[in-house]
Amino acid sequence: MIIAAQGSYVSLLLADEGDRVRGMRRRLILAAAAMTLAVSIWSMHFVGMLAARFPVMVGFRVLPTLVSLLICVLVVGAGVLIVHTSRPKVVRIVGGAVAMGAGIATMHYVGMSAINGCELQHSPVYVVASTLVAIVASGLGLWQIEGLRPEASRRGASAAILGLAISGMHYTAMAGLTAIPLGLSAPTDPVMPHDIMAIVVAVVSFLISGGFLLSLTPDRQLEREQPAAPAADAAPPPADAPQEGAPAPVASGASAGGEEKSLPPEAAFARQVEVQKDNRNHRLAVSSIAFVRANGHYTLVSDGEQEFFCQSTIGEIEALLDPALFMRVHRSYIVSISRIEAVRRAGDGGIAEIDAQVPHIIPVARGRFSAVKKRLMESHG
Repeated sequence: MIIAAQGSYVSLLLADEGDRVRGMRRRLILAAAAMTLAVSIWSMHFVGMLAARFPVMVGFRVLPTLVSLLICVLVVGAGVLIVHTSRPKVVRIVGGAVAMGAGIATMHYVGMSAINGCELQHSPVYVVASTLVAIVASGLGLWQIEGLRPEASRRGASAAILGLAISGMHYTAMAGLTAIPLGLSAPTDPVMPHDIMAIVVAVVSFLISGGFLLSLTPDRQLEREQPAAPAADAAPPPADAPQEGAPAPVASGASAGGEEKSLPPEAAFARQVEVQKDNRNHRLAVSSIAFVRANGHYTLVSDGEQEFFCQSTIGEIEALLDPALFMRVHRSYIVSISRIEAVRRAGDGGIAEIDAQVPHIIPVARGRFSAVKKRLMESHG
């Protein structure tokens, strides 16, 4: 289960990243997510098979073993793509769950057919039950990633549930298995010895665990650059910012240089920001923005219910927003003051609770905690 959960976590991390980019890069990231999940499913399956006790020494036929991996990659890939389409949420989750559950079940029984030396008989009741376990638990995992928890915790919960789905399906199916020893005869297909199969699975499991640990490694470079972040974010000239995320009237107000302060807020700052969702362009009203978070050289803009991709950097977005209404609370976050419900200490810094349809917890930098708390008291005072 640990192997399956680790692979699921890395896969969900990649899939989440795929939602934030476009074009060929998005397709490649989603393909990598599907491949990671499929390989983790395949690895967990054969770890379980290696641990199973058969009445005779068994080997694994090469062709069904490879076919089981191919089926898993294709069907799980279809599930990942379904979940990341623009269809309604229920359709995406149900479709993705059916595809993933069917992929897990199909891979299991094709993989079981690779066992050489025994005749395997599967109870129809357990076949149906194991498939339902895979579909239902996969649906719960996909629902978690679309749910109401903060991003890191919901991804971890989804990975745990998907790991449970993969291992639960496997052991439910194994409970309905009867292995009948066959007489000694030369195999007609190439057979991989038990020990060699163990080495292959061990190497694949090591790679999955390594990818999982790398996904948890913090970006030290960003941490070292944190004190310099505000200055770097202020570097882009205001005249350039409207070309990225604001309509033309904003450009004339922002390019006035020293005259910017004399203009009324509605003329000096953007009223809309150009964003993208499901490969479609939108103009999001600034008044509906709950917070903005950095995503590499781009940003994700949230209205409190869903996130939109924006090609502007967080520094460019900050230049477009009225500082009387928005505040940079962290090197990676800008928050609408009116959306902050509470702010409190947490570790060296703090956290801000965002009042929205989907609750969010935003980190507050240690050096900005007092200023955020003061602004909150003034706005609520």
